[in-house]
Amino acid sequence: MPDSAEEEVYWRQLLQLVRAGRVVPVVGSELLQIGEGELLYERLAKDLARELTLAEPHPATLHEVVCRYMGERRATSLSVIYSTLRELVEHGDYPLPEPIRKLAAITSFTVFLTTNFDDSITRALDAVRHGGTPKTRPIPHSLSYESDLPKELAEARGRVDPPIVFHLFGRALPFNEFAVTDEDLLEYVHALQSGEHRPEVLFRYVEDKHLLLVGTNFNDWLSRFFIRSAKRERLWMARRREDFIAGSTQVRDQSFTAFLENFSTGMKVFSLDPVAFVDKLHSRWLAQQPAEPAPAALNEEPPPTLRRMEPGSVFLSYASEDRGAADAIAEHLGKTGIDVWIDHAKLRVGELYADVITRNIRDAALFIALISVNSLQHQSFFRREWFDAIEESKERSDSPPYILLFSIDGTRVEANPDRFPPRFAKSHYEIAASGQLTEAQIKAVIAWFMEYESLQKVGQ
Repeated sequence: MPDSAEEEVYWRQLLQLVRAGRVVPVVGSELLQIGEGELLYERLAKDLARELTLAEPHPATLHEVVCRYMGERRATSLSVIYSTLRELVEHGDYPLPEPIRKLAAITSFTVFLTTNFDDSITRALDAVRHGGTPKTRPIPHSLSYESDLPKELAEARGRVDPPIVFHLFGRALPFNEFAVTDEDLLEYVHALQSGEHRPEVLFRYVEDKHLLLVGTNFNDWLSRFFIRSAKRERLWMARRREDFIAGSTQVRDQSFTAFLENFSTGMKVFSLDPVAFVDKLHSRWLAQQPAEPAPAALNEEPPPTLRRMEPGSVFLSYASEDRGAADAIAEHLGKTGIDVWIDHAKLRVGELYADVITRNIRDAALFIALISVNSLQHQSFFRREWFDAIEESKERSDSPPYILLFSIDGTRVEANPDRFPPRFAKSHYEIAASGQLTEAQIKAVIAWFMEYESLQKVGQ
């Protein structure tokens, strides 16, 4: 169907703004098409219902699965729901949605907002722009701690490199919270608007940008609340900036469309379904681009080989910003003859070597985790290392300790109970400013290391 004259004007405006790098897409779950007529979260709802052994017929949405579970099991806690979903998202064999690939190919988009808790956008950006090398930075919003765009982006005007994906409603990672039910969504939208951990840098960044809401599927009332949050002022007053909404369930709701047209004069509404809209945006954007060479990542030096750890070594886990302290601890322990495994490829490889890292954690005599302000402020691959170590600790005796915590800047687990896994509160804990170990600490590690070796010999 050809565009109306009005929509053709919208297209020209949108593409001009996209080329200028002035558009921030807000991506919803209606773009997560993984099969003919099937969306990722529909599949997740089916898989979750099956994992929870709910009676058939299974509910169609995640919210309905939760309601059925609470009704059938008379459950008072949803921890099983969230942990099962994390496992499904992390280990499920779900294809990368093609519409998300096409959005990722529009290189003028460098900051993405998403209402989804999965990593489809991050995976697509790494695949399309970086040859599979994990460079994209995902940042989850949280109800429990401060999480925001980097401060330097508050006044940013140009491209953001590497790209950033901000998960407005959380991200499905170990120890992370994320929105599954309608009640969860309400809490996250409220937190965005007026919560204690409101992401101020994010809102300053988008203040002079143009939002493109595509594929969101909120309930009508929640959509109105979300748009109001993004605007930061009454809608009828927000006339200086044009935003766009496309391919959403609400666009096909005449009452919602009337609401936007009457009270949000800067909102331009496209009538296409989400997949068709992205197809057209992608093709129109490509038609205006000069021919580009192959992605630079294909010509880069390949990622370094990750060393397999010798069984019985010490595994050192750290946030990439704390590499200096990690190197200092590795040097201290290395001088005693203890083999310390440290991932110096951390900034480049991430998920590429997940299996090697998991195996090394399983084979380690001791797992040392560095905790710091940096370990609180973002959710990186080292948090998966924590999760794997906690799982391994369940198979170990309490003596010698398997998990050791070293605070390198005074950060304390007990002062931040919501920011660390509960298991860490039970783990041995030391202060090692900037990675400098005392003689007593080194002797303690040596003693625990030798105790582990003795137990291994007894078991042979």
